[in-house]
Amino acid sequence: MANLPFGIGGGRNQLNYGSNNRASSSATGEKDDNASTKTLNQGVTTNEVQGKKSYDAAARPKYGRNVDLAALPIPGQQGEFPTIALIDDELEKGLEFCKFALVGRLDLKKMNLEEVRRIASTLWKPKGDWLITPLGRGYIMAHFDLEEDYQLIWD
Repeated sequence: MANLPFGIGGGRNQLNYGSNNRASSSATGEKDDNASTKTLNQGVTTNEVQGKKSYDAAARPKYGRNVDLAALPIPGQQGEFPTIALIDDELEKGLEFCKFALVGRLDLKKMNLEEVRRIASTLWKPKGDWLITPLGRGYIMAHFDLEEDYQLIWD
C-alpha cells in the first residue's frame, strides 16, 4: 500500500501516509511506543513520532500571545447557542483598529491582490500608511491610518 497515490486505499484522510502502514495512535486508540507527548506554552499537546514534528506543530505560527486559559471567560449558553463574554480591552483594540477601515468584495480570480493594491494606490493616492488585507471568499479590507484618507475614499 505504500506505493499507492494519495487518497487511494490506506484509510480515510491518508491515515497511513508517511507512517509505514501503521495507524496513528490518535485514530486507533492504541498507544504508540515511539510517540511522545509535548505540551506547548498555549496548553496544546502534539504527538511527536520518532522525534519528528507533526504537520500541525510545524505549520503553527511561531508568533502570538501567551494566554492564560484560566483568565478567559467561561462560555455560556443562550437557548441553543453558545455565548462568550468579550474582554473589554480586546474589544476596544479591535474597534480602534477597524475605525478607519473599509470592507469590499472583488472577483480575485480575474486579478490578483498586488494588482488591486497598485490600482488602489494610483486612484486613491493616500497620504498616510494604508494596507489591503484579504479576508477570504473575495472580501478585502482596506485599513487607513489617517481619517482624511478614509473620508476621501468613503465620500
